[in-house]
Parts: sequence; structure tokens; C-alpha cells
Amino acid sequence: MKLLICHNGQEFIDRFKPVLLAHEVVYQLLMGKALANAETPYAPECFFGAVLDDADRPVLLFGHKAPFRMHVHSLDESTIEATVPLLVSYIIENQIPIAGVLCSDAIGSVFAACDPTRSYQRAISMDIMELRELNDIPLVHGHFRPATEADLDLICRWHVDFNAEATDSPLDYAKAYAQNKDRISDFYLFEDTTGQIVAMACIVRKLLKGCCISLVYTDPAERGKGYCATLMHYLAKLQLETTDYEYLGLFVDKANPISNHTYKKVGYVILEDSIEFDRN
Repeated sequence: MKLLICHNGQEFIDRFKPVLLAHEVVYQLLMGKALANAETPYAPECFFGAVLDDADRPVLLFGHKAPFRMHVHSLDESTIEATVPLLVSYIIENQIPIAGVLCSDAIGSVFAACDPTRSYQRAISMDIMELRELNDIPLVHGHFRPATEADLDLICRWHVDFNAEATDSPLDYAKAYAQNKDRISDFYLFEDTTGQIVAMACIVRKLLKGCCISLVYTDPAERGKGYCATLMHYLAKLQLETTDYEYLGLFVDKANPISNHTYKKVGYVILEDSIEFDRN
């Protein structure tokens, strides 16, 4: 096994593109970080690389951009005990200022066990899910439609509520408005039979082979009635049938079994866990 550090994000993308694209939904955040730093030269605060096996094949991919957590992905779970210590040793020897790691539970456990200089605390735990084929499910009566400018106020208010419920990043209305005012076309809504909007979802990331969904929110007074599953079904059907996308992806909080069950019912499957470990 050997550690390879790329000169910049573009070299990382070019060298490992076939691997990255083969599981694009899993590597989307790492790819996005590398593309955003395509020309940024190597520095302790920003670098990308891999651990290669004896045949020069990548078995661990990673990327770091301070002040955020380092992204680490294993291509072969059986090699984690050998690959992760190489990366941890590099971090310690070069005094890399990582805030933590975003990785699978298995990687995080090895990270914590072989870094004697710091402690690691688990934060938010997510599942990375992907849908390629829709399941046949009962659908609720109502109307699925793209959002319009007239829906912006409700979308922003629900975005604030979504963050309060589902994340550790509080959001005020002004910030929600700034984020959403230019991407109304990426939001989709579901109305009940009376025309009341009861649920929303947003395409937050458009990738080469698919798209990633987030901001899935149902009016609290209307939950448990099947609106979310119906909205997600129609959204997936639209994207798979009218675009070149091969899949839809999303990140789901492991602590929310209701959402996990809903997405699985529609056709999403869990590919990998994505857990935040803070390095203290």
C-alpha cells in the first residue's frame, strides 16, 4: 500500500474519474470539493489523494479543504485496517489541520483508534441513498407540479423549518430567501385535492449521471398521509423519464426511520453511511 497526494483537485479528478463516476452519488461531495479547487496547488489546508494497492489501484480516496471535515471513502472495506492508518500517519506527521472526517462508520472507528493525538466525536449520521428504478406504490390523490415565483415565501419558511428539524445549522428567513430566490425551478411541490400545498422537495445538486434531492418537507399538519412518498415518486418518475439522468440520490438522517422507510418504499436503496466525526 502507498499514499498518493495529487498536485491539485483537477489531477485528482482526471486520475480517478472512472472510479468516481462509477459511484457518483457516493463521491459527489468529494468530487464537488475537488472541482471547486481544481487549480488550487497542494497545501496542508487543501489537498486530495488516494491510497493505492500493490497494483496501483485506488482503495481509499480522500480530500481535505479547511476548515471543513476531510472526506474519506473506501473502495474495499477489507483494506480499511491497512489504508486508514497510512492516511492518519500522514495527517499527524504533517500537522494537517483537519476539523474531523466525513466517512463510513468503519473508517471513522479506525481513524479514532489510530490517532493518539486527538479524540473523535460522532456527530450527524446519514445514509447515502440512490434510486434507479421506481417501485409500484399506492399514490395519494392530488397534484404534482414545479414551483413558481409565487411559492417562494412558503418555500423559504419551510426551508427554515426543515433546517430546524433536520440539521444542526439554524437558518433564518433572509438566508433561506438568498439561497432559494434563483433556484425556484429546482423545487417541486405536491398539492392535496383542495389545492393546498402539502409537501416540497428540491434538486440541490445536478451531477453528470444523476441528481441529488434534499429539502424534502411535509407540512406537519399533513404528515402520515402519503404525500411525501407520492411527491418523491412523481419527482423520480419525471427525472428518469424526461432527462438523461440514470439515478436520483439523497442523504437521509439515520435518526429518522420514518423518512428512511418512505424513501425505501419509493425505490431508494442505501449505498453507504456518511457520518460526521469531529476531531477534538
